[in-house]
Amino acid sequence: MGEAQRWLEGVTVQESGTGLEEPLAALSRAMIELGDAQDGVERVLGSLEFNPGELEDCEERLFAIRALARKHDVQADELGDYAETLRGKLAALDAGDQDLADQEAALKAAEAAYTEAAQQLSAVRRESAAALDQAVMTELAPLKMERAVFETRMSEAEPGPEGIDTVAFTVATNPGAPAGALNKIASGGELSRFLLALKVVLADRVGRSETLAMVRLRNKPPGAPQSGAPQPGTAKRRGEDPAVEWETAFPVSQVKDELASATDSFRLAAGVALFAELLRGSVEVETMSYADVYQLLDGAYDPRDALEVQLMALVQQAAVLSGEEVARR
Repeated sequence: MGEAQRWLEGVTVQESGTGLEEPLAALSRAMIELGDAQDGVERVLGSLEFNPGELEDCEERLFAIRALARKHDVQADELGDYAETLRGKLAALDAGDQDLADQEAALKAAEAAYTEAAQQLSAVRRESAAALDQAVMTELAPLKMERAVFETRMSEAEPGPEGIDTVAFTVATNPGAPAGALNKIASGGELSRFLLALKVVLADRVGRSETLAMVRLRNKPPGAPQSGAPQPGTAKRRGEDPAVEWETAFPVSQVKDELASATDSFRLAAGVALFAELLRGSVEVETMSYADVYQLLDGAYDPRDALEVQLMALVQQAAVLSGEEVARR
């Protein structure tokens, strides 16, 4: 374009009136604009910095990020949050010495508070044990166990949620006999009486007005020794064989449940005992009625036995005189 411009300028100078003046002027302006455009492009190109290794650097960084995410088992876009978590843990480790000292101080304070509370509990237990022993001994006399000894023993134990003591009930059923654990020394009838005494005492302590009484029955075969308890090796429970010695006892409140599946002879014996207590007006059987006794005996007595028939008639008459309704089977 520059050579064309110079040729046109030469022609115009040599010959006037050729009509090339205007095209030559336009070409001159175009040359000027083209030069400006070229200068602008060159300036832009000069400002650009192209690094052929930049792409490789980006790829290497991307691979490193993915490898770090796999190492910590997180997504690549979660690495920032995970880094904050690690910074928090590092700060906690840095402050660990102070935290440990605070925890040790709190532990010592808790141990001191526990020891004080446990010692107070032990003192209360010792005082309560003495009162309990005296109260139980008082209740054992009416149960024909005035010679027995009941004692609450305390011994040291490993500290735990229940304190630093082990509490055990020990008994000696005969004077001079060694004391032992209640569940190992006492026979079935004796155990029932000890438990009854405990229930009465504890019921009084918690303010309960429920009357607790016990039915105690023993079968003594003809010729059996007249001892205070069944002989060793004999059955301490009710049975079908009248030649077997047995003994049992249970609270009056459990009569119906206890005798639901009992033998007829056992129910008859229990009914006689309860009827006798009712006739005496004993407060220990105030929860029972003549109608209850009649229902207990009904179906258990032998209608061919004149004495048992008379017993049923007496119980029925007592129920009628007391205004009770007797339901017959």
